[in-house]
Amino acid sequence: MEFHFETQVKLELMTNKEDKASTHCATKLRLIPSSNLNVEAYINDGMPTKEGCRAITNCLVQWLIANMSMANEMGYTKDYEHLEFIIEELKRGFVEPMESAKKGIMQNDSREKPKTA
Repeated sequence: MEFHFETQVKLELMTNKEDKASTHCATKLRLIPSSNLNVEAYINDGMPTKEGCRAITNCLVQWLIANMSMANEMGYTKDYEHLEFIIEELKRGFVEPMESAKKGIMQNDSREKPKTA
């Protein structure tokens, strides 16, 4: 059986016109399992289950690997520089105050269809 997961990530930012920068306000996630899977195994009351969290992590890690490879192939950055940037952002994310995990999860609604490119 073939199946898939989609993880949507929404970054909420606030612009600062004085220094032309933006401030990270929140990150929201949504897991969308393929229709041939038992959604309740991955999402319970709008929140990811243990397996849902694993699926989100796998999606994001594979996306990072694909993004790093593409950026390297396009000459935008070297793999090691990109990886160093990711590690620094991860460190910073654990140092800065974080909103609760529940607020960071977008409610999963089976009626809402994900946008496809």
